[in-house]
Amino acid sequence: MQLMTHEASPPVLLLVFNRKNAALSVLRRIAQAGPARLFIAADGPRPDKPGECERCAEVRQAVLDAVTWPCEVTTLFRDTNLGCRKAVSSAITWFFDHVESGIVLEDDCLPALSFFRFCGELLGRYQNDPRILSISADCFTPEKLHEDASYYFSKYQHCWGWASWRRAWRLYDAALVAWPSFKQGGGLATCADGNSRVFTRHFAKAFDDVQFGRVDSWALQWMLTGWVNGMLTILPATNMVQNTGFGGDSTHTRESNDWMSRLPACDIAFPLVHPASIRRNIAADRWSDVHLWHIRRGQALIQFLSRSALLRLLYHRVYMKLLLRNRQAN
Repeated sequence: MQLMTHEASPPVLLLVFNRKNAALSVLRRIAQAGPARLFIAADGPRPDKPGECERCAEVRQAVLDAVTWPCEVTTLFRDTNLGCRKAVSSAITWFFDHVESGIVLEDDCLPALSFFRFCGELLGRYQNDPRILSISADCFTPEKLHEDASYYFSKYQHCWGWASWRRAWRLYDAALVAWPSFKQGGGLATCADGNSRVFTRHFAKAFDDVQFGRVDSWALQWMLTGWVNGMLTILPATNMVQNTGFGGDSTHTRESNDWMSRLPACDIAFPLVHPASIRRNIAADRWSDVHLWHIRRGQALIQFLSRSALLRLLYHRVYMKLLLRNRQAN
C-alpha cells in the first residue's frame, strides 16, 4: 500500500451504511492518504428493509478489516436507525467533539488523493478565520470563472467530501432555529446574485421542507449556517471528488443520468495558488444559481415539466450532456 509521503492527512470521518463496495472504495483512497486518526460512523439498519441488518453488519466488519495502516480507529455504530438527518449530523458532531478539524467523507464520495493534502494545508491556513465555514472537494463551475487561483470562495457549501473546524460546526443549526427570523428579515434576498425573487422562493421552500420534515436532510442546514453567519466555503478550481452514489438505491441522488454523476475526481496542482483576497466569487456563484439550482425565469414551469420521467430523461441526456461538454471545453 502506497501512503502519502508529504505531510500527514488530517483526521477523517467516514460515514457508511449498507453499501460495502462503495465504502471500501473510499476507504482504499483514505488508506493512500494514511491519516493517523480515522473515525467510522454507521447508522443502524431500517427495520422495514429485509436483509439490511445483515448488510449493515457486513459493511462494518469489512471496513474495519480493511484498515491495515497504522492509525487510531474510533467507531460510532448505531443499533437503531436515526435517518439521514439525525444520523449524519450527530456523527459529525461526535467527530468534532474529538478533533479540532478534519475531513468528512460519505461512502459514495470518492476523492482524489490530493484532496487530503489540499484540506490539510487550508485547514491550517484558515483555522482561526471566522469568515470561512468549510472546504469542499466539489467544483461544478467552468475553469474560466476561477481567476487563476487554486480555489475560490463561495456562498454554496457542497458536501460531497468536505472539511471544517470545530469552531464552525459549533454554529450548525440542525433544527433550523434561526430560519424563521432569517426568512422574515429578508436574509435570502441578501444572498441572491441574480433574480432575488426566484432565489428567495426556491430556498424558502427548500428550508421549509427540511424544517417541517418533508425532506430528511442535514446538508441544507449546514449551508444555511453559513448564510446566517455571513461565512464562505472554499471550493477548488478543479473538481476533486466523484459521487458514485447516483441511482435507485440512493437517498438524494436518484437520477443516474445526472451530469454531475459523470464528473471525475481530479488531482489539484501544488503548490497551491491562493486567491489575492477573501471575497466571494460572484460570477461563479451566479453560474451555480442557474445551472445547479435552476434559479432563473420559468423555474416553476421547468419543475412542473420535470414531473415527467421522459422529460427528465431527455433533460439529463441532451441538455445536461451539452452543458457538461461546454463546461469541460472551458
